[in-house]
Amino acid sequence: IMAAENVTSLPLADWDAALDLNLRAPFLLAQACAPKMPSGSSIINISDMGAQKAWSRYPAYTVSKAALESMVRIYAAELAGTSVRANILNPGPTRTDMRAAAMPERSPARMPGEISVKSVLPPRRKDFPDRIRLRGRAAI
Repeated sequence: IMAAENVTSLPLADWDAALDLNLRAPFLLAQACAPKMPSGSSIINISDMGAQKAWSRYPAYTVSKAALESMVRIYAAELAGTSVRANILNPGPTRTDMRAAAMPERSPARMPGEISVKSVLPPRRKDFPDRIRLRGRAAI
């Protein structure tokens, strides 16, 4: 959820929605699932460069992604010594409907290294997702 607002005008409902989706939901899922995950499992969360770069038009989104990355570092520390790993996947700029709506000024032609999410996701199958390949390398 990327509500384009300044900090001073961002509705509380938009702030809450971004943090609920990008921080609270992964927290609750990890809390419920980690104790039951089989050996060799991974908790994988998706982030982006908004976690490191403050986008002034998207305060709730960037704060939620920065907090998510911090939370995953905490998961990793707490899970150290177990057979469950915690990781962040940051695929870089991707063509998604959300990004197109939030940043229409960023056309694909202006970002030649950008990839499409649809181009890297394998078709659904019983063992999905076993691997996602980005530029020939296994991402997960």
